[in-house]
Amino acid sequence: MKKNLRFTMIVLAILALLLSTFPASAAEVIPIEGYCEIIAFPPWIGDIAQSPYYRYWFKEDGMEHWRNQAILNTCDFNDDRLDGYFYVLDSWNTNPNENSNYDAREFGKGYMSDENGNDLGLWDLVGGKSWTDSAGVWVSDQVWIGRGVYKNLSVRLTWTSVVWPIYYVEGELLVP
Repeated sequence: MKKNLRFTMIVLAILALLLSTFPASAAEVIPIEGYCEIIAFPPWIGDIAQSPYYRYWFKEDGMEHWRNQAILNTCDFNDDRLDGYFYVLDSWNTNPNENSNYDAREFGKGYMSDENGNDLGLWDLVGGKSWTDSAGVWVSDQVWIGRGVYKNLSVRLTWTSVVWPIYYVEGELLVP
């Protein structure tokens, strides 16, 4: 009797665990595409303040290292919820050697902003990785989550360099 009860409890626990991993309802997936352009990259382009945590160094092995570079993009997408300005702090390690395409990037803080880089409380960058492909094209995968009126929304975007400073962007907006 105890074995049957123990077995039944284990089966019920496993079943409950399995059922808890399924979403209550499926999310609507909206294809996203558009273009973004870098309009500020201090001190070279634009008029926004550089991050106080910015730093740059070059090593003798040829590697360049950047941390917390402020970048402001203006974007136009097929879904108006994503149109506007996006501010990110960009960090990367790159080898400028002409025989190398090595470029590794990670994004830190990021959010939807006004034209001055001030947070609007609508979208937050929660993760991103970038690289240069074998043809020398810069590619970035990013995940953004909604805040405020966009709470519970998320979008995954892939940015691909077209010509400096313009990027083609495509992805999926998930609406619960």
